[in-house]
Amino acid sequence: MTGQPLLSGNLSFYSLPDLLQMLGGNGASGILRLYSPHSPHPGLIYFQDGQPIHALNGDKLGLEALYSLFGWLAGEFSFNPEKFNVSRTVHHSRMQLILDGLKMLDDGEVAVLGPPDPARQSRNLDFNLVHGPLVDYMAVVDEERYVAGQEIMVEGAYGSWIWVILEGQVDLLRETPEGPLKLLSLGEGAFIGNMTSFSIHGHIRRASCVAATNVVLGVLDLQRLSVEYTRMSGDMRAVALSIDRRLKQATDRLVTFRRDEIEPRTEAADLPPVQAAAEDEGIYCITEGKAAVVWRKDGQPFVLAELGARDVFGRIPFADLGQEPHSATVIGDAALAYRPLDRDALDAEYRGLSLTFQNFFKSMINSLAVTTKLSVQAHARVLHAGNDHRRKPAALKSMQTGGIP
Repeated sequence: MTGQPLLSGNLSFYSLPDLLQMLGGNGASGILRLYSPHSPHPGLIYFQDGQPIHALNGDKLGLEALYSLFGWLAGEFSFNPEKFNVSRTVHHSRMQLILDGLKMLDDGEVAVLGPPDPARQSRNLDFNLVHGPLVDYMAVVDEERYVAGQEIMVEGAYGSWIWVILEGQVDLLRETPEGPLKLLSLGEGAFIGNMTSFSIHGHIRRASCVAATNVVLGVLDLQRLSVEYTRMSGDMRAVALSIDRRLKQATDRLVTFRRDEIEPRTEAADLPPVQAAAEDEGIYCITEGKAAVVWRKDGQPFVLAELGARDVFGRIPFADLGQEPHSATVIGDAALAYRPLDRDALDAEYRGLSLTFQNFFKSMINSLAVTTKLSVQAHARVLHAGNDHRRKPAALKSMQTGGIP
């Protein structure tokens, strides 16, 4: 290892899923080392542009080694942006690794190293903290401070302000007939606000936001960011708003499943997939008709999001959504039509955005991936409970010739 580590700490504070998310969000390249008092050797994960590409754990290597490190719930870690020369042995996306690793830990397929600690293992399995990239202070025009328990934003209120969390942790809540329901938590570097702030003046807030600890928020220069947003290409804005709509729908699904409700079986889940969506490098924009993103990785399939005109699907070059093509399938009705987008042009445009806007994208993408994971977990728990008296909202009806409702 060369020089001082860029990041170091305790695994009881930052778990491996946290670290994968954080390093991925920052597009980091280097080596993550995990140290356990119960192992004579460190675990190593090699990152290239935010993606884990190789791992070692004793005599284990590649995907087997990486998954085994999910069982290291205690110890220390350090990350150093050093150069390395290894062959790529891990080809899964970052969020796919997190989803699969946590499920294997939950199912007992990954051994916990050292004495079991139910509280710490529960924290890993209930991975619901969204971290953001390193903060770009150039776009912060003011600071606001809130004490633990203080309300920052109210669901249903109008507002366009966007904040970045400088210090502390914030909880996102949805109102339900049973009272406030916690969705997930946001940590340092994460953003509070939506892409619709740039396209709809005074849009309605989708959730309430409460300080879980003492919090310092940076108020972003909305005028400057709005100008940058209007200068984006139409395709880039379509990508941004499509991800934003998916996040809203994934959040709605999470609320449904957390309330022990389950969507009724829909014929949409049985339709054949859109072939283009299975291509690892393809990205497409819908021009006509309707489609849906269906979780098929394990358990009973269910619809994560419904897509319409100007929605985007496929492999977005700078966005690991934790959905298609690896863990979910895109299906469409007979009227579905779409056009390919220029992947290289979008990637180049993204890299040309300000650091703040890049970070905003990363925060939104991380939120969608984590919300998707939580929805999958909650859906499985409701199915497992087998409650015959559960409520069945009719938000998703069977697909008929008229398309997805």
